[in-house]
Amino acid sequence: MLIALTGGIGVGKSVVASVLRNMGYPVYDCDSRAKILMDEDEAIITRIGQDVASDAIVEGKIDRRALSKAVFGNPDKLECLNRIVHSVVRDDLLIWKGRFPLAFVETAILYSSGFDAIVDAVWEVTAPLDVRISRVIGRNPELTGGDVCNRIKAQAKELESQRHPDTHIIINDDVRPLLPQIEYLVDLLYC
Repeated sequence: MLIALTGGIGVGKSVVASVLRNMGYPVYDCDSRAKILMDEDEAIITRIGQDVASDAIVEGKIDRRALSKAVFGNPDKLECLNRIVHSVVRDDLLIWKGRFPLAFVETAILYSSGFDAIVDAVWEVTAPLDVRISRVIGRNPELTGGDVCNRIKAQAKELESQRHPDTHIIINDDVRPLLPQIEYLVDLLYC
């Protein structure tokens, strides 16, 4: 089984992933793997250079600033970049998950990446808006509350547009303990 951990910025997906790792479960972190694959996979580098921005490839490596500049404000290039990266990450994830009877994948973009089609269930982590803003500013002090709200609004479309038929909610509001919620959902997997 492959279970997705998803939710918007500041909800605590990484905290839930960390708890699962400490319980002994493997967790695939899409953001980390995408960065590694973009740095190491020559096919991604070549395709980005050919299809997105040739000036973003410098000495065989991706210049992230140049790439960001190329896709910022250009939806077609951004969509092309996402198609390239999501395809390679999806292939990497499918190979990785084959090694485990039960594994988790942490992703903020479950639906737009198409990963919802390859998971058996979704654990959506949620938190109140004020808690999310506080968490994000706590780790990124250069951001304002307005900056965080804009990111939250942009991501909200991702989760509002679709919902996997086997979705469970984890409330990470700094009031309800996470561990009992996670243990309950793990127990459901074995029923």
